[in-house]
Amino acid sequence: MREFFNLDPMADEYDTYSNLFTEDEIGPRGSICAELADGRRLLWDRNDSGIRAHHSATISRDNASLIVDAARRAGLLSCLSILQTRVGEGTQAERLFHLTVNSILYGVQVPSGGTERSIHELWSNLLQKSVRLSATPTPQDIQSLDEEVREFNSLFAAKLDLLKETTESLLEYFVGHGLEIQFVFPPLKYVHHKIKTKRRFIPAELHVTIKFRGRTIDAWEGFLNEARLSALAISLFLAGVLASNPAPSPGHGSLDFISRSLVAEVESMRSNVLNALSHANSPGLNKAEVKDAIDTVEKLQKHSFPKP
Repeated sequence: MREFFNLDPMADEYDTYSNLFTEDEIGPRGSICAELADGRRLLWDRNDSGIRAHHSATISRDNASLIVDAARRAGLLSCLSILQTRVGEGTQAERLFHLTVNSILYGVQVPSGGTERSIHELWSNLLQKSVRLSATPTPQDIQSLDEEVREFNSLFAAKLDLLKETTESLLEYFVGHGLEIQFVFPPLKYVHHKIKTKRRFIPAELHVTIKFRGRTIDAWEGFLNEARLSALAISLFLAGVLASNPAPSPGHGSLDFISRSLVAEVESMRSNVLNALSHANSPGLNKAEVKDAIDTVEKLQKHSFPKP
């Protein structure tokens, strides 16, 4: 099921996986049905050459959109979505570039070639065209690819401006955050190599500058506390969702699920603290811990999240 919602364009197709619950040795055939919280079902017949559901021609455009939407929501609520900027191959700037192209701005539409295409589609198209080039391409082939790279650079940079504006507007829901964000995107350039696996678009990086209370912070990921880092991550991912779905149809859920989740989390924290206070006379709880608990309750009361 995790692979059903995997949007990574470089992920293996389903034919490379085996079903551990059957003796079928010819590959992962059959069908998958995922039921969402609102009762809608996403049914996909996997007898489709192993192609992933959101790429399959046999699944409707609306259902493919639902799969992508569900995958993004699941990624948003997972701590692993934030860890992608901290772990993995490459530098932080390289990881953030790929995270932005393949997740945050995945479905953002831009005008290209007389039609609307997503940022993810443009990036995937560049990768595919580089692989299809011969070992010794003609100057015309290189020029054609370079033109598409320049188009991607321009369209991606423009959407980063929108991402910054939306992220900072969402940050305003977090009282006293004091944060400003700025994206720096060095334009990509294609570097050819006879060996396909050594062909590169460089520098595939996205740099982030963070200001806290008007001052630029070096190594901000180590300076900011968990509350501000979480606020930044949530705002960044929600900004991507809003950019991808500027006017959601009635068939797509609203974004108040995240507000409800945060409110529920705060109420849970209050409950835990009050429970600790009710056992204040127990041998394992000292006066300092009681005072900390009281302070936490007071802070939560002052900085509650807005109602959905």
